Amino acid sequence: MKRFLLAAFILLLVLTTTIASTLAVVFAVQSSNKDVTIKNLQDEISELKQQNLLPTVTPTLSPEVTTTPSATGCSTSSADERIVVTKPCANDLVGGSVLVKGFATGLFEGNMIVDVLDSSKNVLQKKVYTLAGEPGSTVAFTETFVLAPVSVTSGYIKFYSQSAMDGSDIHVVEVPVRF
Repeated sequence: MKRFLLAAFILLLVLTTTIASTLAVVFAVQSSNKDVTIKNLQDEISELKQQNLLPTVTPTLSPEVTTTPSATGCSTSSADERIVVTKPCANDLVGGSVLVKGFATGLFEGNMIVDVLDSSKNVLQKKVYTLAGEPGSTVAFTETFVLAPVSVTSGYIKFYSQSAMDGSDIHVVEVPVRF
């Protein structure tokens, strides 16, 4: 009986050690993948800048946006380039759903809000996204935004964050679209 208990204890010890080792390897791989993902995003942003797909913005007092079309796509950014939208492009025709894609840097608590607006800038639909990433890091976002049926033919998709100080809209990007 003692041999059986000893063998069972040794087996349990080996099993526990194996599980702990496996978990350690999984966590190490995930941590490594995070660093690789951040590096890949930084490389992609550098490549977009080299291809002149990210606009050069001259700071102004108003939240103007700049759209830079190219043969391979477009990008629209806030004046401070905290939010850069690569999809949809200005005046794209969007239907029941729209792919929203781009990059965001240093948003308060990683929160970005996407509003669908009619041509009078009334909110038709709103969605809040929390972007994963280290504080101050650049994070890529890609989401399919399902649109409710609308009775208007044109409007805007507005991307923005809210100020931690007063709740006002900051880092605003408005992309004109057709429905």
